[in-house]
Amino acid sequence: MPERREETGAAAARVMPLVTQIADLHRQLGERTRALRASEGRFVNIISKNTDAILIIDRLGMVRFANPAAEQLLGQRRARLIGCPFGFPVCTDGPVKLELSPHRDHSVVAEMQVVETEWEGEPASLATLRDVTERERISRELGEREAHFRAVFDHAVDAILIADSDGVYREANTAAAALFGLPVEEITGCRISQFAPPEAQTSVEAGWQQCLRDGAHRGVFKVQRPDGTLRHVDYAARADFVPGRHLVVIRDITEREALQDRLRQAQKMEAVGQLTGGIAHDFNNLLTVITANCDLILSQLPGDALDLRAQVEEVESVARRGGEMIRKLLAFSRREKLKPRPLQLGRLLMEIVRVLRRILPENIEIRFHAQQDLPAVRADASAVEQILLNLATNARDAMAQGGVLNIEGRLTQLDEEHIQKHGWGTPGEYVSFQVEDTGDGMDEETRKHIFEPFFTTKRAGAGTGLGMAMIYGLVKQLTGFVAVESEVGQGTTVTVYLPTADQPATEPAPHPAPSPRGGTETILLVEDEEAIRRAEQRILEREGYRVLVAKDGAEAMEMVHQHPGTIDLVVTDVVMPRMGGREFSETLSREGLRIPLLFTSGYT
Repeated sequence: MPERREETGAAAARVMPLVTQIADLHRQLGERTRALRASEGRFVNIISKNTDAILIIDRLGMVRFANPAAEQLLGQRRARLIGCPFGFPVCTDGPVKLELSPHRDHSVVAEMQVVETEWEGEPASLATLRDVTERERISRELGEREAHFRAVFDHAVDAILIADSDGVYREANTAAAALFGLPVEEITGCRISQFAPPEAQTSVEAGWQQCLRDGAHRGVFKVQRPDGTLRHVDYAARADFVPGRHLVVIRDITEREALQDRLRQAQKMEAVGQLTGGIAHDFNNLLTVITANCDLILSQLPGDALDLRAQVEEVESVARRGGEMIRKLLAFSRREKLKPRPLQLGRLLMEIVRVLRRILPENIEIRFHAQQDLPAVRADASAVEQILLNLATNARDAMAQGGVLNIEGRLTQLDEEHIQKHGWGTPGEYVSFQVEDTGDGMDEETRKHIFEPFFTTKRAGAGTGLGMAMIYGLVKQLTGFVAVESEVGQGTTVTVYLPTADQPATEPAPHPAPSPRGGTETILLVEDEEAIRRAEQRILEREGYRVLVAKDGAEAMEMVHQHPGTIDLVVTDVVMPRMGGREFSETLSREGLRIPLLFTSGYT
């Protein structure tokens, strides 16, 4: 028995370490189980509180786990989700956007990210779904706004550019490309001052530095295109409209400047016209006195006073030449009375060209062409003749060594495109005649002044400088337009546009020339200019008339009352102090006095 006890004790001694090891294993397993359960609890707690939907999907595509956020995003309880197919492809290539419809009234956009994992010892996929509906809406609105502003940027009339702090353009729109004459990609990367003429680049750089200092800057400068042409621009710059970027808006004002120049020129011409019209009227009165007295002296000179007669005739000739100048000045100031009527311009031009062939030098070749069946224009034949003769004379002087004078008549349509391009005209149908020479031509500065009275490029004594001024005034009176194109050494082209008439052309009936005859009647002469009044009185008295004189309408009424029933005719000026001719006529009518009146005026 003792031996058996010894064997049992020995066996127990051998087993005890194993028991201890097993007990330690059970303890460690319990600790690990508790730790795993704690970890799982924490995992479930984290997943449950996560705002992103989290699902575990097995290899068959069945949902094995879903957190509470998945219920909210997918619109189903977890009990119905787990064990059901997920319904979307599962891949780990990257985030995928899904459009979900958990509710009838709206859909949801979710971004899904998938990673490989295990579930209950089997391969599975962990899918995280984030609701990005609001982000997508904001992104879509931002995209729409960007597209809208990009369209505004690209289609703006003004050039819009974005520059960095170094003054280098980083973006440019299509208007900037049109302004600079370069593709957009060639504008970006260039400095702001590169597009200014060399002499203006320093001031442009200074303006840019001022913009950076003050936050904004405005100014005017010139843009030089690659072909050398210059454009006048107005620009506004704003610093840091977004951090590190500065906005530059440039407006092309070249056409506006040209229109303003034309407006200033038109205003100047109008002022000069008013001035010359007033001077011409007063000077015409002086010449009237001179010519009238010359005529009186010549009528009273004896037949053998040849030297004296020659001297008076010379004075009269000079006075009549001065009268011709006055007529041109009155035409320029639009105070010469024209008699427009429907006429056939092509036929009239042909008649004038016949005259030109006789009076122009033989070394000038005249070429004439007019379109067939041109409509009638409403114009004054004598005015058209003066215009064409003056243009031909100017062309002759410009072609001292000979050349070609080309005269052409044609039907022309002025439209809005023409007006936008040239800055003048009224839309409508016109018959134009063009006078083109191959002479010396003129530069741009000269061309700007050719319609000004007394402006001439001819040598002293060779011209009065009134020919083109007269043409300008006559064309304006005929409600037409005149355009001049010229280059030095390339000749000059003058085109006159006359509006078409509503009626066909008619030939005027011939008027017999009046034959002067004297009389014995009593004439009341009303004239405020004393010298003219005396000359007219002497002429009328020489013809046998009895003449009463008055210096204005008020004095004339006194003469009418002093000589009742004896005045056969009243010859009266129109414009006079106190009472003019019109008021005098109305006063006679109110008093019931029926006396014939003859109105005279230096201009009407």
